Amino acid sequence: MNDRQRRKLGEWRALLGEFLGRECSALLIWSVVGSLVAGCERLLLLDEKFIAYIRTAYLPPLGRFDNAWLYAPYMWAVAILACAFVMISAPRFIRRGFRSWLAGCASGIRSFSCVLMFLIMAFGKESMRLRLFLFLIIDLAFFAFSFLLYLRGSVMAERTVREEEFLVGQDARVKAASYFSESDEPIHFWEEDALGRAAIVDIVAAKALISKSPIIALSGPMGSGKTSVLNLLKDHLGNKAIIVEFSTWLPGSQDTLASYLLADVASECQKQYMVPGLRHGTRRIARAVAQTIPLLTGFLEFLPGSTQRDDIQNLKRSLLRIPKRVLVLLDDLDRMEKDEAVTLLKVLRGISILPNLTFVCALDVEEMIRIVKGAPNQESWNYFEKFFPVTVPLPKIDPQMMRNVGVQRCTLALERQDWFATPYEKEQFETALGGPVGRGGRAVLPESARYRTLGHRR
Repeated sequence: MNDRQRRKLGEWRALLGEFLGRECSALLIWSVVGSLVAGCERLLLLDEKFIAYIRTAYLPPLGRFDNAWLYAPYMWAVAILACAFVMISAPRFIRRGFRSWLAGCASGIRSFSCVLMFLIMAFGKESMRLRLFLFLIIDLAFFAFSFLLYLRGSVMAERTVREEEFLVGQDARVKAASYFSESDEPIHFWEEDALGRAAIVDIVAAKALISKSPIIALSGPMGSGKTSVLNLLKDHLGNKAIIVEFSTWLPGSQDTLASYLLADVASECQKQYMVPGLRHGTRRIARAVAQTIPLLTGFLEFLPGSTQRDDIQNLKRSLLRIPKRVLVLLDDLDRMEKDEAVTLLKVLRGISILPNLTFVCALDVEEMIRIVKGAPNQESWNYFEKFFPVTVPLPKIDPQMMRNVGVQRCTLALERQDWFATPYEKEQFETALGGPVGRGGRAVLPESARYRTLGHRR
């Protein structure tokens, strides 16, 4: 346990006060809801006089309808579809809720209090005083255990991340360059990594998970492999962090950029954990961020008013309850229009104050400066350092390495079509192209390979 964890554990009284202030009202309200549901269940199913009254006063005579059995197939269809929907959705919902409860993200007090009160009031045979006492004892025990899980999650959030937890493993490094794609599209898996990008992924992961940098710029010219690094980072940290992919081209207008970005963050987090108040908080913080951007003033009319400080604090508390760090991957920032780029920079600057969030931005910083500021001078570089304080430059790819990769991909594509009759022909073909086997010199292709290259058959 490090110093931050000890300090957090020593603040358990403050955390208990915060937990009580947030959950006590929910406990009371949902207990009342459970009692009302139990009362309705008794009234509609067990009170014979009330049922007879409803039949007499509101239900028409049975003679006005066809035989009830004629409607049985429709009712069976509805019942079967409803049961199928519950069977498919309920296990996933319960599993996500249980995982969130164990991690301390959600207390579960609302649903537990409601269900417990309903069961005790609807099916209990004891006296009312004994039933209420039983409810109070069980609910308080659950309340105390939920707080212990919340305290444990708060302490675990302050733990020190070790490098061996996120470094690219030896298995992934061994798989590198074991598969060559015939396409020039960015790679997605380690088997396609022929240029050794594991070191770059390690650096970005360390900046995000250890240094906890709010914004990381992955800088490199077009074609340097920025998108491939983002794909490998997603594949590597998929179970160690919550990955949010956001396309800067799709929002369509500047006034919805902040809303879409924060909505994607909330949606991806809610897929893994139930975090109360996260969606509501992201909508409100979108308003707080939009207030700094004149182009977003029209969008503010659709958002409820609130105190900006309270909105930010509530969202911070919701994000801190997530047991994993949230990585937002932004690609192609240097292909945006000037107005879009300026809006995105201001949005990033506004929401970078939120905890547990890291934005990994793939761009060519020099090209971005040209888009926003024009000439890339020292003043422009100083301006962009405020937005991207942490920059990870992609190293320049060795031309011979690129040539070797190209030769291997070309050879593999021809080999899959059975173009080489013998391994010697394959070796000579690579030598002619100056690939891994050759030394850059020019060689004459064997006759059989030349015929196949020209599209002839022997």
